[in-house]
Amino acid sequence: MALSEATKEAVWLKVLLGELGEMTSDEAIKMYEDNQGSIALAKNPEFHKRTKHIDIRYHFVREKVESGEVVLEYCPTQDMLADMMTKPIAAVQFENIRDRLGIQGAAANESRGSVEKTAAVKKTPRQAASSVMNFRLLGPSAKRKVNIYL
Repeated sequence: MALSEATKEAVWLKVLLGELGEMTSDEAIKMYEDNQGSIALAKNPEFHKRTKHIDIRYHFVREKVESGEVVLEYCPTQDMLADMMTKPIAAVQFENIRDRLGIQGAAANESRGSVEKTAAVKKTPRQAASSVMNFRLLGPSAKRKVNIYL
């Protein structure tokens, strides 16, 4: 189902980029997927007993693949950069993805400032669904306080 949502967004972005002159209508959208079953279903135009339960959303992806508007490529889960923002991942994998994106850790960034937690999570009856964490920024902007609502 995530593939169908991503395909809808990608098709919309292609139209937007086309209007901005950054992409032509004949260029295919390359999408990376870590679920080989999803790729197989999207690339297989046949309908049979095993796939009759597939939702209409997969047929949309299938149409885009058949028309050449979308190209699906397999990407192993450990190489999937988007997982950093969408799934809980191990620290080693987080650091690997962070480094591949060119983001420096706080220790490497101390001369520019860093963040220190100054208060524990606060919950009141009125904040049953949310929590507030207070952070103090250290470094060049040391006087500012930031509230992050979770």
